[in-house]
Order: sequence, then structure tokens, then C-alpha cells
Amino acid sequence: MSDYLLMVLEDEAAHATESPKAVAELIDRRAKFADGLRRTGAFRDGGRLRPSKEGTRVHRARGELTVRSGPFGGEPRALAGWYWVDAPNTSEAARIAEACPVLAADEVQVHPIMKGRLVGD
Repeated sequence: MSDYLLMVLEDEAAHATESPKAVAELIDRRAKFADGLRRTGAFRDGGRLRPSKEGTRVHRARGELTVRSGPFGGEPRALAGWYWVDAPNTSEAARIAEACPVLAADEVQVHPIMKGRLVGD
């Protein structure tokens, strides 16, 4: 088994047009999704992030450090949450990601987590 990070990227503009009831239902479906992962033993950790307008970006380029408060315009989606899961392979981790409740404009990225210092760990 290997560890994977499922990164939930949301279209914040699309979410802002949803009713409070629809957002609450999405959050409830995600809680049930996490409960299902716990029952199967695949869930390691997870969480939901506050909107990007409450975040800060730290960027270093050519030796200069830039710190900028959100929101981070120009990007179609923002990191909104994550699930750290245990799966036998990338295909199974992607299958788990397919079951994650999201709106039509959102996406879930699947990233294997390195266990050591080398890419081939």
C-alpha cells in the first residue's frame, strides 16, 4: 500500500453562486465520503481549507521574496481541501478520487506521497 494526496480544487466563483443549502449538502456528502474511507481503512487524514481570499502566497523568484494576500486571481481553481489516503496503486487512488463529491467545475488531483528523499522511493 502507498500513500496518496487527493487535492480538491474548487472553482470559487462557481461555488459563490451556489445556494447555502447546496454548499451544505456538498459538505455533508464529503463528510460521508470521508466516513466511507475510514470504514475501508483508506483514510489517513483530510480537511477543508478556508477560501483563497483568506490565504497568503509566499513566492521566491531570482532571490526576491514576495508575500501576497489572497485571493489569487487569474487561476480557475483554488485548493479547497485534501484527503490523504492509503491505496495499493495510483489506479485505485484515482478510483477513490472519482468518488469524491465535487461540483462540475471542480477537480480532484491525485499525487503519490514520497516516503523518502528519492523520487523512486
